[in-house]
Amino acid sequence: MILNNKVAIIEAGIGAMSLGFVEAGFQIKEIFVKDRKAIEIHRKNIGGKICERGLMELMPEEISDVDVIAIDLMQVFTSKNSGKSEFEPHGFNETPLKRTAEIIKWKRPHMFFLVMQKGMHKNPMWSGFCDEICQTGYNITWRVLSSREITGYPVREEQLYAIGSRIPDYQYEFPGYRDLGITIPVHKFISDMEEDGWYYRINRDEISEESKEDSFLCWRKDKYVEQPYVGWNLIKIPLIRVNGIIHRLSHKEMAVLKGFPKNYDMNRSNRAWWMSGQIMQELLEFFIRRSREKLSETHHYIPCIIRTVSNKVRKTQNFDDSGK
Repeated sequence: MILNNKVAIIEAGIGAMSLGFVEAGFQIKEIFVKDRKAIEIHRKNIGGKICERGLMELMPEEISDVDVIAIDLMQVFTSKNSGKSEFEPHGFNETPLKRTAEIIKWKRPHMFFLVMQKGMHKNPMWSGFCDEICQTGYNITWRVLSSREITGYPVREEQLYAIGSRIPDYQYEFPGYRDLGITIPVHKFISDMEEDGWYYRINRDEISEESKEDSFLCWRKDKYVEQPYVGWNLIKIPLIRVNGIIHRLSHKEMAVLKGFPKNYDMNRSNRAWWMSGQIMQELLEFFIRRSREKLSETHHYIPCIIRTVSNKVRKTQNFDDSGK
């Protein structure tokens, strides 16, 4: 089986996944993203064929023949806040996963890569999706991964990552965690770009300070409190304190915490609230960029999620609650 490292990326957001595949040596055949502001950011930083389509508007026949189909379901898999039925016990809308299954069965890529909310593995529709796809000849490996524990970035963030393959005897092995004592210092994420004074106009009565050390300050109930790791909140944007100076995290600083390089053009003309929301939704680009796998039969690199794994591949085991 000869692979040409061609990938189609669906729900590409502002480019974290796209950038990861590019830096892992893949040729992006096409990118599907619905938001026009996000399309502009893609064009500035990555280029290539970009189609103004989201997952729910996309027909399978519109996708080119590629080796890998990658879908960021975090962009569309919103949770239902009310009216949970017996068929949706965990409150997730099942339509995006059904559309994903349609695309995979129609296009039959050698591999597919999905990212979604961590709670999905507890939902019956996820096990139903796995059963349906495995019946068509795929093996699926999945796991809930912590950004901080894998990358060392001071971010409190977990997502479910899944890799499906119909390559014979293929199994992706997710990595072990890093030494949790090794976390990149907070000051490394400070932007050297001068920001608007709004980022420094903060109500001090809303801040509970217990020290003067470099730290993030994240919203908890009714106050900003010191945290060693940042947690995302679109309404109450996290703060950062370095050398005693406190300011709101800027777009650039959020982007670096998400793994984007500092020279990634986020188009500063976009509104602050839109850009902040887009960056918070992005998966860590670092996850994809730092990981690729050399298949012994093809000698082509396949970017998975986390790290380079052994050339010796094994058949995917049965699923259990950890995704192993």
